[in-house]
Amino acid sequence: MPVVGNGADLEKGSSRRWSELPYFRVFGDYTTRGPRFYPEGELPWTRLLQQEWRTIRREFEQFVQNGGEFERHFVPDRVEIRGWQGVKLLTARRPYRRALAAFPHTAAVLASIPNLVSASFSILEPGAVLPPHHGDTNLFYRAHLGLIVPGDVEVCGIEVGGERRGWREGEVLVFNDAQRHRVWNLSDRPRVILLCDVLKSEYGGASWKNCARILGTVALLYAQFRVPLLGRLPRPVVRCLHQAISAPFYAYLVLCGWPRWHAPSVEQNSLTPVMGHGSEP
Repeated sequence: MPVVGNGADLEKGSSRRWSELPYFRVFGDYTTRGPRFYPEGELPWTRLLQQEWRTIRREFEQFVQNGGEFERHFVPDRVEIRGWQGVKLLTARRPYRRALAAFPHTAAVLASIPNLVSASFSILEPGAVLPPHHGDTNLFYRAHLGLIVPGDVEVCGIEVGGERRGWREGEVLVFNDAQRHRVWNLSDRPRVILLCDVLKSEYGGASWKNCARILGTVALLYAQFRVPLLGRLPRPVVRCLHQAISAPFYAYLVLCGWPRWHAPSVEQNSLTPVMGHGSEP
């Protein structure tokens, strides 16, 4: 059962907070009465994103001017997804080296955030609506740094577990991606954010094991989408499949996982780390 705290120790350990068992979507939809949004002011690493947002946005704009290409995002639901694309930088510490090299300052900012494991630029095109869906896991805080926001929450926003919020340029919105959520951009301009996943320390932080389990979840979700029968297997069988699929990802991450492969160092970009990177196994 979740333990409710006042949120002041979301990464500080000074008081009680939400605590729940790890959730992976391959075992079904998230049903825990966990939090919807987290107070970004109580997560120290959000300050660095806010401080560096203009430079991050300039790098994105330069990427677009140079003809950089976007990739369509995928949601493992049998719903129509249009107008959602972006640039992947990291997925559970799996680096996209060419993309990281194209955003050197952003890569340095990401490298200075403790327990950060995934990041991407996310673009929601004009008129795009993402239908309700669940995220992959509750192991991380999902943060959105507003870079280009075309309107208020009525025009462009997100609803998590029935609660609606809007983005603001230069500010960070942190929410529980495992909760059922939907997104819309009813304006005539694209919405652009920097999406970051920061693993919660109570689950062991950014260990290779946690990241391998996330990558295993993504792979198995895709397999379940392609072969629906896999989603109807007994839970013990799904658990064994999840463990088997996660194992090679663990080996890959030990050999090649970020931050070994990130572009420039934090020191080269004159950034001050918030604290050490993340925990290792």
